[in-house]
Amino acid sequence: MKKIYKPQKSFLKSIWISFGVLLLFYLLVGVTSGTATIGSVIEGMSLAICFFLFFPIMFTFYTYIQIDKDRLKFVKWLVMRGELAVSRIQSIKCQKTFMGLATDVDIYFLTESNTLSHNTVGTLEGYGNDAVREIVNQLLKVNPSITLDARSETI
Repeated sequence: MKKIYKPQKSFLKSIWISFGVLLLFYLLVGVTSGTATIGSVIEGMSLAICFFLFFPIMFTFYTYIQIDKDRLKFVKWLVMRGELAVSRIQSIKCQKTFMGLATDVDIYFLTESNTLSHNTVGTLEGYGNDAVREIVNQLLKVNPSITLDARSETI
């Protein structure tokens, strides 16, 4: 059974608000600049709008975790996708990042050459405890030998 998990709406709303505030700040700085012309403000704003909308759009429409039988698919970096066999997963760890503001969900797995590697598949803040708990439980159903760290077990 294929199941797709998307970031929670409150997380997406905070991303849109944060980048919107940055865009407004940039607009105010550009308009109040003594050397700005209308042409330069329009040029700068069109580039700024593209930049400041790129990340919220990517988080809203292109970020997901998908579990399909023995396959786990996820977003590595905004545009790069990752996929691995659940049977190759060795452990799941949750660790703080960004000065404690986010909690990464890291999956450690064996590569084709039998070396241990890891990928971050999302954050607790982005997907929420309930979704991450459901993801971990589904992975454990397929591969009961996955070990969890202390923080992962409390989810």
